[in-house]
Amino acid sequence: MTSRVFALIVGIDSYKSGNIWNLLSCVDDAKRIKHWLRHKLVVPEDHICMLLDEAATKYTIEESIKKHLVNNPEIQPGDAIVVYFAGHGSTAEAPVGWFSADHDTKTEGDSGTPRVNLLCTYDYDTASPAGRVAGISDRSINALLGDVAAAKGDNILLILDCSFAADDSSTRNRRFTRFTTSQRVQPHDLSSGLWHSAREKDFDPTSGFCHPSSTTHTLFCASQHNRNTRESKDGGRFTTAFIEAVGQLPLHRVSYDVVLEKTASLMPLDQRPFCAGRKKHEYFLDTVAFLSCHQFVQLDYLDGNLYRLGLGSLSSLDRGSKLTVHMHNLHGSANPPVGTVVVQDVHPLWCLARRDDKTAEIPRGCYAKIEGNKIHRRFCRSLLPMLGKLRYNAGRWGSTCFCCSTKT
Repeated sequence: MTSRVFALIVGIDSYKSGNIWNLLSCVDDAKRIKHWLRHKLVVPEDHICMLLDEAATKYTIEESIKKHLVNNPEIQPGDAIVVYFAGHGSTAEAPVGWFSADHDTKTEGDSGTPRVNLLCTYDYDTASPAGRVAGISDRSINALLGDVAAAKGDNILLILDCSFAADDSSTRNRRFTRFTTSQRVQPHDLSSGLWHSAREKDFDPTSGFCHPSSTTHTLFCASQHNRNTRESKDGGRFTTAFIEAVGQLPLHRVSYDVVLEKTASLMPLDQRPFCAGRKKHEYFLDTVAFLSCHQFVQLDYLDGNLYRLGLGSLSSLDRGSKLTVHMHNLHGSANPPVGTVVVQDVHPLWCLARRDDKTAEIPRGCYAKIEGNKIHRRFCRSLLPMLGKLRYNAGRWGSTCFCCSTKT
């Protein structure tokens, strides 16, 4: 089975405008997110679109959402979709009529002027033939993800490692904050750059990117609305903590808000991330993101301390071999050992094993892990031809093991 995860990843350190200070680690953060998807969730390369620095213009980001997500025939309704952005955030004065009539009187900031939250694309606040580039507004991104949800379902995670609040501390600290002020963007630039489907929908200024009851997607934001998002040369605080958190959690059986809580526990107290969306209490990526790993073999309980495994001497198992026992057999979900079994009686295609004396009772439905690529490759070379070569790259008929790349 091929991964049912698709992603658009954006990371911007270097900006086109000379009025915007460059960042240190957004590109590296984007690459780390891609590495997590590729090597932990086993997402194929062609399921991921990554835009870095000058490739991440307003036009290319919007077109990539349209082409790679909305109009992608490979994505089926219910597939998991991850949209990640690391770069500067900003705010700008809202045009008259930007919000619905019920909300036009709401204001934000000392000036009493309604503000719009923005994702700063590579060409943010620069001149273009169509006018000054105003980035991608909160209203546009909600409409874009609404288009994705209408075509592919609402199993969408939006991750924003940026800030929508200025840092009032020292100049030195502002250099490490993923926020920039809007120097020349005017309200009419926001109107002209608004995504077309957003023009047909009312918008609530009290939510910005962070609508608590969004029905189209779930949001992970690196900081609360009025707090700063910080980085160092080693990475953004949020992305660094997120990568650590997803490596520690059994992701296939925890909810979005549990992932966010774990991430927050690994961050300094002066930056508080948050989770928003109607599905924030539901399973992370609806559990569709996790593929089975062929290094794990089901333990069939017989009686007492005795178990049967569907592997034997053809996979280089010998009497006395010790195998660790795990709760599940999925890629990308934390799976520490819960015990050990020792192989007793070995046959070519199966064996019997007993629970190690130091192991407490093993729960039913566990898996034994076949350690080492050498053993796994021997298993593939021995059995794949017999079984009709049932494991293939990218879900196509072939002769390469998806788990260890052994060719037979």
